[in-house]
Amino acid sequence: MDGPSRRDVLRAGGVAGLAATSALSGCAGLFGDGGDGESTPDPDGTSRLDAVPEGATAVVHADLQSMFEDEVLRERVNRLVADLGQRIPQLTVTEALDLAEERSGLDPRRMNELLAFGSVATGDGALLVRTEFTDAEVTELVETSVDVTERTYGDHTVYGSGNGSQLAVLGDGRYVLGTPMAVERVVDVQNGDVQPVGGEVRTAYAAARGGYMRFGFDIPPERLSGSGGQAAAARDIEYGYGSLFRDGRSLLLSLTARTEDVESAEALRAQLGEGIEAVRADLDQIERPQLRSRVERLLTKTELSRDGPTVTVRNSEGGVAIATAVAAVVVSFVLGLGSRPVDAPEAVFGFDYDPAAEQLTVQHRGGDHIAAARLSAEGQGVGATGAWAALGGEASGTIGEQPAVQAGDSLVLGARPGYDLSLVWTAADGSTSRTLATDSGPEA
Repeated sequence: MDGPSRRDVLRAGGVAGLAATSALSGCAGLFGDGGDGESTPDPDGTSRLDAVPEGATAVVHADLQSMFEDEVLRERVNRLVADLGQRIPQLTVTEALDLAEERSGLDPRRMNELLAFGSVATGDGALLVRTEFTDAEVTELVETSVDVTERTYGDHTVYGSGNGSQLAVLGDGRYVLGTPMAVERVVDVQNGDVQPVGGEVRTAYAAARGGYMRFGFDIPPERLSGSGGQAAAARDIEYGYGSLFRDGRSLLLSLTARTEDVESAEALRAQLGEGIEAVRADLDQIERPQLRSRVERLLTKTELSRDGPTVTVRNSEGGVAIATAVAAVVVSFVLGLGSRPVDAPEAVFGFDYDPAAEQLTVQHRGGDHIAAARLSAEGQGVGATGAWAALGGEASGTIGEQPAVQAGDSLVLGARPGYDLSLVWTAADGSTSRTLATDSGPEA
């Protein structure tokens, strides 16, 4: 699996209207206090919006550290990835984070929290990320990437790519990634030249509970077109807010819309209910049984309620998909900063061929440990080829939590006298491969 290039990540930031990451080791002023993943109020959480410029129409905060540390959440995300089958790479959360660290040299688990904002009116946005990275680590990685420009704005270094999205260094371990306007306005807020976001977006965010994720948004009526019932119900929404939080072993996603009055709220609740039933009626059109079953569970566990002028949707399944997307953003961000060279392992292998039995024994005789899943036997005239582990080779060592081939481990293959065999190592992301050893039979 090839990791996304820095250009891909910057493009994603621009198109999605996200942008700006800030690594603030020990500086709580940019984000305020973090959540704890539980369904508890977060009274001090609105102070983190002081980093978001006025004009934003949506803000989302994610407590990355708590999400990384939650074993139940990791288990459920891994299960979702397995259910999706070939539609996404089959990596567990731990494997994906390890891959990002191997490629970039930066461990995503050192990212503590993420704050995203966007503007419907301008299409600009940013991601702000508080991490434990140092400026030296990040700038060294970025400057080794290709197709990177450099400029200065407000006394801060700003890196750009060909698609127009940019990454600014704010100092003291803080960074901002996003569209040029969003990056500049974040710098302006820090310098006191632009006011932070206020109005209904701030009111909405303040109404949301603390947890793994917390968000608030405002939909300007002029951005909603159409004259049908759905459009009318949406135009009556003053603002919305919600959270992703733990309740025991359940991961709950809650979304509340505040409307103008009770009548508008009831119309919105009815429209949402009709939408859920329409999706349920089309379940048979989903071909993959596992995915169809997951969508059905998602619908079954969706609860709609109205309390005066507010309508709330709660679900105990959808939060896992949201958490998966957050993990993907984190991995992509780290990979997008750049990649360091991937060094191939160095090892000595011995080959012992028995012509009577037509059997070849391959043995690791010294050197580096090699991940069993990344070492393969390739060639002609052998009974089987493929990954060392899949061929039944010994792997008595470990690299991290993965089995590894070390000195003394061997692999036995059927082989004709004219065989040609190569032992090939491939990097985890598939970007690099190298032949570590070769051998040929007596009649080759």
